[in-house]
Amino acid sequence: MSMKLPTKDDVEIDMAPMIDMVFLLLIFFMVASTMKKEKVPVKIPEAKAAKVSTDIKDRITISLDRDGQAYVRLSPVSLKQITKMLDEELDRNPRTRVFIRADQDAPYKFCKKLIAACRDAGAMDLIYAAFEGSEETP
Repeated sequence: MSMKLPTKDDVEIDMAPMIDMVFLLLIFFMVASTMKKEKVPVKIPEAKAAKVSTDIKDRITISLDRDGQAYVRLSPVSLKQITKMLDEELDRNPRTRVFIRADQDAPYKFCKKLIAACRDAGAMDLIYAAFEGSEETP
């Protein structure tokens, strides 16, 4: 009785587990990539009395860059478009709050115009983004 050793032609690789793993990785990366929220790059100012809010429901984020351009999500918008969008959103949900992410280097006149656009739509609950700052030591 002799035992035959397997040759190169006799060895087969089962591809089913490898295909399963590829699909699992594909699904993982698809889900992980949609979870990342992209934001307009702005330098958020620091404030000693800043409180970071964890309640994000009923909130619309508007970013304002240092040149005065406003963005909703990643799309540039005019102040008239912001007023119209907020007006429609407030009709749907009166508890809507506006979260403003203004660049620390943006002149106040741009912030004032954005606040006026929110006021014209009837949005009175405005939240300003600021990092919790530490007290300066001499």
